[in-house]
Amino acid sequence: MKNSIRGVQKRMNSGESNMNKVYWATDDETYNLDTLDEVIEHLLCDNEPNEIVGCAVSYGEVVPFNTDWIDADFVIDNIAERGYDEGGEFALDFPDVSAEAKEELETFLSNWQAKHCVANFWKIKNTKEYTITQEDVDNYFANGGE
Repeated sequence: MKNSIRGVQKRMNSGESNMNKVYWATDDETYNLDTLDEVIEHLLCDNEPNEIVGCAVSYGEVVPFNTDWIDADFVIDNIAERGYDEGGEFALDFPDVSAEAKEELETFLSNWQAKHCVANFWKIKNTKEYTITQEDVDNYFANGGE
């Protein structure tokens, strides 16, 4: 089973982005460990090597967030609300935005958010449980783990 886990991990973590990336968790909640070796290293902080054999951990695929949460409609609606707050009924048709202007704003917001609002958090899907084996621990130490 170990070879299949390492094979999946290598294949899924080989891309440039978080798409199809795998993260591991020791608590089934905080998926922030890149490799099985990192999981073992983390577990060894509080346990002896023989105590982590049989420990259940989990891994899953990263689902990155798109941070295009603010769109042109959101901005235009906010401007309209502010206009109404200031001008009352005189601002009922404010702002009068053309389709072209709305598209320009949409493009700007999308580009700006993609550049400046890159999420450093993610969701995890397709989680699977994995049980640490003696072979995993032996391989960790054979590969230079301390």
